Amino acid sequence: MTVKFLKSWWTKATNKLRSRIRVRCEHVFGRMTQMAMDRLRTIGLLRAGQHNGLCNLVYNMDRYAFLCR
Repeated sequence: MTVKFLKSWWTKATNKLRSRIRVRCEHVFGRMTQMAMDRLRTIGLLRAGQHNGLCNLVYNMDRYAFLCR
C-alpha cells in the first residue's frame, strides 16, 4: 500500500465518523437559526447566558411538542 492510499483512506474514515456527529448537530443549529435564536442583543456574559438558556429551553419545548404529536 502506498502512503497516498493510506492517507485518502484515513481521511475518508475520519470524515465518515465526523459526519455522523455533524449531521445531528447541524439540524439543531439550523432550526434555532430559523427561529431567530442566533440574534444575541445583550450586554454582559450573565444576560448572554440567560438568553442562550432560554433559547435552548424554547427549542427543547418545541421539539417535545413535535415528538408528542
